[in-house]
Amino acid sequence: MIHEDVVIPALQAAEAALSTHKTHLQALASQGPRNAYRWVAPEHGFLKLNVDVAVFANQISSGVGLLLRNSKAEIIFSTSKKENDVNDPIEIEMLAILRGLRFCFPLGISHLVIESDSLLMVNEVQSDSISRSLQGNMVQQIKQLMLRFPCCSIQHNSRLGNGAAHGLAKLAWNIDDLITWGGSCPDCIEQVVWSDSML
Repeated sequence: MIHEDVVIPALQAAEAALSTHKTHLQALASQGPRNAYRWVAPEHGFLKLNVDVAVFANQISSGVGLLLRNSKAEIIFSTSKKENDVNDPIEIEMLAILRGLRFCFPLGISHLVIESDSLLMVNEVQSDSISRSLQGNMVQQIKQLMLRFPCCSIQHNSRLGNGAAHGLAKLAWNIDDLITWGGSCPDCIEQVVWSDSML
C-alpha cells in the first residue's frame, strides 16, 4: 500500500484496516441497538401508543399526534389534535402523553406501551421521585392514570422511530380541534406507517 510516497507492507495495511473497522463497530455499539432508531412492534398481547407533538409558534398552538398499533403493526386508531394556547414544548409533550392515556383508557386496554421521542418527559414519568418541574401536576396525573391499566409502561424512541406520530402532530396545524381515524391513518402518514411495518 502506498500513501504519500510511503510504502506500507500489506500486513500492516491489513492490521490498520481491521483496527479502523473494529473502532467503527465499537462506535456503533456505543450508540445502542439499531432498533433505537426505528419503530418496533410491541410484544404479542401488548398495544403500543406512539405520541408526539409539533409546535405552531405563529398560531400560538400545538399539535398532538397519537398512533395506537398492535404487535402486527396494525393500526387501532390514529389521532391529530390541536391544542390552542399551548406552545411550550415541555408542557405539550406532557399533555400529549396525558391525552394518549385518556384516549386509551376507555378502550379497556390491558397491556399498553407508550412511546415518546422526548427523553426528558419519559425520564420524568419513569422516575419514582416526585417531579419538581413546572409540569409536576401533569406528571402526577400521568402516573396515576398509568396505574389504572393492568400493565402500562413508557419508553423512549428516537424521532426516526416516532415519525408517524410526528406526522400526525404536524397535521393538526390544519384542523380546528380533533380528528380520529379508527383502524387507519390519513393518507399523508400511510407511507411512514407502511415503512414501520416493513422493518
